[in-house]
Amino acid sequence: MAEPQSNQVIRVLESITDGFFTVDANWRFVYVNREAERILGRSREELIGRNFWAEYPGTIGEIFEREYRRAVDEQRTVQFEAYYGPLDIWVDVRAYPSPDGLSVYFRDISVRKAAQERLRESERNFRVLANSIPQLAWMADATGWIFWYSTRWYEYTGTTPEQMDGWGWQQVHHPDHVARVVERIRRAFESGEPWEDTFPLRSRTGEYRWFLSRAEPIKDAEGNVLRWFGTNTDITDQRRAEEALRESEARYRLLADLIPQHIWTTDAEGYHTYFSRRWYDFAGLDYAASEGEGWLQLLHPDDVERTLARWQHSLATGEPYVIEYRFLGVDGHYHWFLGQAKPLRDDAGRIIEWFGTATDISERKRLEEERERLLESRASLMRGFGHDLKNPLGTAHMHAQLLERGMLPGELSEKQRDSVVVIRRSIRNAVKLIDDLLELAQAEAGQLVLTCVPTDTGELLREVAGDFRQQAMAAELRLETRTRDGLHGLADPARLRQILGNLLSNAAKYAPKGFLDLVAEHRASGGPRPGSWVAVSVRDSGPGIPLDKQESIFHEYVRLDPDAAQGVGIGLAISRQFSRLMGGDLTVDSEPGHGSTFTIWLPCVDCHSETASAA
Repeated sequence: MAEPQSNQVIRVLESITDGFFTVDANWRFVYVNREAERILGRSREELIGRNFWAEYPGTIGEIFEREYRRAVDEQRTVQFEAYYGPLDIWVDVRAYPSPDGLSVYFRDISVRKAAQERLRESERNFRVLANSIPQLAWMADATGWIFWYSTRWYEYTGTTPEQMDGWGWQQVHHPDHVARVVERIRRAFESGEPWEDTFPLRSRTGEYRWFLSRAEPIKDAEGNVLRWFGTNTDITDQRRAEEALRESEARYRLLADLIPQHIWTTDAEGYHTYFSRRWYDFAGLDYAASEGEGWLQLLHPDDVERTLARWQHSLATGEPYVIEYRFLGVDGHYHWFLGQAKPLRDDAGRIIEWFGTATDISERKRLEEERERLLESRASLMRGFGHDLKNPLGTAHMHAQLLERGMLPGELSEKQRDSVVVIRRSIRNAVKLIDDLLELAQAEAGQLVLTCVPTDTGELLREVAGDFRQQAMAAELRLETRTRDGLHGLADPARLRQILGNLLSNAAKYAPKGFLDLVAEHRASGGPRPGSWVAVSVRDSGPGIPLDKQESIFHEYVRLDPDAAQGVGIGLAISRQFSRLMGGDLTVDSEPGHGSTFTIWLPCVDCHSETASAA
């Protein structure tokens, strides 16, 4: 004997994951399933036959009473989310009226609401942090449309959010730089690669200051860009310092070329990296022939060994370098030079560079040699003075030479050393702070936030068709819609409308004077994963899409007709991304000459119940 249909229905209602109860026309409980017992904390024996308002007086005067009575009075389905204080829970409610009473499906969404609140709190914390840093911070969507700036941006520019929305930031850019900046940042947004640039921005007072701007893409697990986070760091003072440094270096090189000494520098290992102009004039060599150890070719052969030994000793110990040696000049003669060098150290005491001079002492050496000859000629006359007089004279001569040749090592002053420490510490702190905010943006803004709710796809489809009808008429398209009420898919209604708008616009472009079908239906299979789906399809009578292009059209900046004047080829890419973020997908089924069908797959809400009932 077949099981009564009423028993089958009750078995289904007991198996669904939603709480479910019915009340009669007098608001008395008629049926309560197990999930409803669990959520309400009452057994069905306690409730059946009792008045709903008497058992749950906390609903009186709240959204529950308003919506339930509206459903009965107007005989229309209602859906809402509400907080019920006595049980401290959030519930998602769908109520279906009938002449005999009201059937209510509801589920506990407290966990989801708590997660949403944590996300909002995280977003608030992020904005507080972004508003606290000295940089001008901003966020853009995946396409580069800037939707948020930190408070410091508005304080600096004197603009309003309405003025800056999207690409409004161009208003405060210097006219000489804006075209270049726009072109570069568009390429970054298109490629999804990090972006960096420097440019001047106008302040509220009309002054232009230079900023270093950086932007990092925030991507999902599949590598799709969800949003961009960027900062603008005022580097005006840094640029001025760099310009001052360049000017100082230019003055240094000019001075080095003017003074009579030959100026040279090496790296920490002793590799010669710079010679002043006087060296080239003296040696007749260019930089390529002089750099590194090229200068050794002009050193007197008798001086090579001791010169290298002394130089290696200074490199190994960091002691100042002092030596006399001979170099062959362009005039064909060897000239005596006094070579001296001192190391430049960083704040940790490490040598980073050597600065040296070579002073022509040929005239002094000639005078010394002449003096030596005079002394030698006079020696025969002075033998009688005895060695007691020679010894003090020799000692005096030796000390005179030391005084003439030596220089005391130079040291940074305490104030200079403190300044270097402060500067380096400030740089380290600034780098650490930026690293921390992103790490934080990536960790706390790692997804594009969509508000997905059970959505009546049939109702939404009719609304979209109504909005598009005038455009369809202009394209001489026959537009038909096939759907039904109560077919609920989990979706962000605004994003779903956006996707449908993209698909309809594409169809109008590629299938004029043909037909368009908008269909919403339940499918138990065929979606991106096993399960029940709401399939929302846009079917056109266009030329169709070759099989080898049906996947590539979802890539960014790919168009079927590259020569078309309209569009940049991102609509389908964005539509697919939104579809996937809603838990579904966007696919195409097409054959050249037979049109195309684009299908949005949405997770079906309460499809298990529907399927079981239909069976």
